[in-house]
Amino acid sequence: MSGGSREYRLDDEVRFLKGVGPRNAEKLAKIGVRTLYDLLYLIPRRYEDRTNVRPIRSLRSGETVTVRGRIIDAKKETKGGRLTLIKGAISDGDSAIRLVWFNQKWVYDALTRSMGREMVAYGTVKEGMWGLQMESPEWEILDGEGGEELFASVVPVYPLTEGISQKVLRRIARTAVSVMPALPDPLPEEIRKQFGLSHIAEAIRAVHLPESLAEAEEARRRLVFEEFLILQLALALRRAEVVAASGISFDATDVNLAELEEILPWPLTNAQKRVIGEIYRDMRSPHPMNRLLQGDVGSGKTVVAAAAMLAAIRSGYQAALMVPTEILAEQHYINLTRLLEHLGLDIELLVGRLTKREKDRARERTRSGEAHIAVGTHALIQEGVEFKKLGLVVVDEQHRFGVLQRGRLREKGYGNPDVLVMTATPIPRTLTLTLYGDLDLSVLDEMPPGRKPIKTYWKSRTEREAVDDGVRKLLDAGAQVYVVCPLIEESEKMQAQAATELYEDLSERWLGGYRVGLLHGQMKTAEKAEVMD
Repeated sequence: MSGGSREYRLDDEVRFLKGVGPRNAEKLAKIGVRTLYDLLYLIPRRYEDRTNVRPIRSLRSGETVTVRGRIIDAKKETKGGRLTLIKGAISDGDSAIRLVWFNQKWVYDALTRSMGREMVAYGTVKEGMWGLQMESPEWEILDGEGGEELFASVVPVYPLTEGISQKVLRRIARTAVSVMPALPDPLPEEIRKQFGLSHIAEAIRAVHLPESLAEAEEARRRLVFEEFLILQLALALRRAEVVAASGISFDATDVNLAELEEILPWPLTNAQKRVIGEIYRDMRSPHPMNRLLQGDVGSGKTVVAAAAMLAAIRSGYQAALMVPTEILAEQHYINLTRLLEHLGLDIELLVGRLTKREKDRARERTRSGEAHIAVGTHALIQEGVEFKKLGLVVVDEQHRFGVLQRGRLREKGYGNPDVLVMTATPIPRTLTLTLYGDLDLSVLDEMPPGRKPIKTYWKSRTEREAVDDGVRKLLDAGAQVYVVCPLIEESEKMQAQAATELYEDLSERWLGGYRVGLLHGQMKTAEKAEVMD
């Protein structure tokens, strides 16, 4: 498309677009828009259908509509010294509606300058003290140059940054579409025909300047299809590389499983046996394993991981377990030590809060091979951590780690280590194939005998007393209760109660007379161990 004599390229800086300039370019950079390409691919979050231009007389409270009328009133009122109300009114010749803005004095100046002229406004109708009104509507003074046609249309709503309004960003986006150069379509024509998809240039135009909501949705579908296809192709290429790569062929057999079963205080479930069989099959392969283990909390993922680590160790290799938090690392360390120390295995803990002496000792035992299993957080991928013969990498709660972090731990391995990723997040199978397309999937769909199903209830703050009554009944019956808080310390930006504040509140008010403990990642290892014991 052409917007003048100059021909633009996709990599041209956005500041050179008409109406942008250096100041707006700096603001756009905060939302990742630096080039014409970035601007064209800044997809709206949603759309507003403003084509419903209604007579004012027909309006009802609660409706979101577009109205048109002549400006008949504008006044400014100050409330309490800090709040300034701007009140305008428009009439379509039959009825009038009040328009209200808060602390926007420039709106008053614009209204008084345009008194008697036509304007359009879009917003939600409410019942005011003196009749119907709109609060903080979007509006535009008509200048006779197609202003109403642009305003009363299907309007994109973009992600914003401070200093850039929707009105300005829409204008800039329209300019970008008008100067858009010829775009080569990455989708072959036969694929577009097969799935009923438009050309990329038409999709970009329609996503910014749709003539209807249906056209906007169709354009978005075209762009989403392309994005997912590219993602799947990238995952398929990565998977092909892994399948073709040489890995470690472990001697993973039923002998290893029988050795583990002898020390377990409970029998393995059929699901655990099936999944361990899938993992052992991968480990015997001469190609590196990349497997995702999915299962609810309490389904026995740790035992499955222990079976994999035992097979790696009995084949002469080390194993590493990386988790997102130190508390989780310490929990795994304790559980694995209790489980595997009877088999003569040495397990080492590597977390950031160890003293220098403890870190040096842990690193030396890992480097020499004296430690068969290293359990830790990001500390495992830091410089200075070396393995003698790392053959298996287990990653717990993958969504907290990026692919690069997983790769960095793998690089510390001997040859090309196997990777087992564990998650308790209930991801639908279709989404799993999208997010983890480079991983094979194993699912623990059976709980060990005696484990009760987990029930989840949602309660509002108004039901706090009823919840606390229920907690006290459980405590009186000898049960334990965990209260999880998302923040460690007070934050002015998030409305979440800090764990330390909540601990004090529970101890002093809601659960006075009961023993309440506090546990968070900022505590020293000895303090955490004391609380856990």
